[in-house]
Amino acid sequence: MERLQEETRPLNTYHIQISSEAQRGLLSLSTPNRRLVIDAIEALSENPRPTNSKLLYKAENLRRLTIGDYRVLYGIQESNSTITVELIRHRSIVYTLLGALAIAVRTKRYSR
Repeated sequence: MERLQEETRPLNTYHIQISSEAQRGLLSLSTPNRRLVIDAIEALSENPRPTNSKLLYKAENLRRLTIGDYRVLYGIQESNSTITVELIRHRSIVYTLLGALAIAVRTKRYSR
């Protein structure tokens, strides 16, 4: 049975890392919203560029994932198949924090 599960697992899956700042944002959400955001983040492991995400051109190749009134900012590292979630916030707050986040992630090499 284990062998069958290994064979049916998608080959191009990404490992997901969540920054401490994103964890704080996730814990601040209500339980129903937290579940929606977690489901969307988990789905990124199979499709890191879904239709409800956009590249943020002013933020060092970060992408924005829209989930209702919430935004998840994340980066994709193709070299090691990793997605790093950098920020989770309400849409009214996330863009004020974007400038500081863009400076903080400059050392990371995210793919478009």
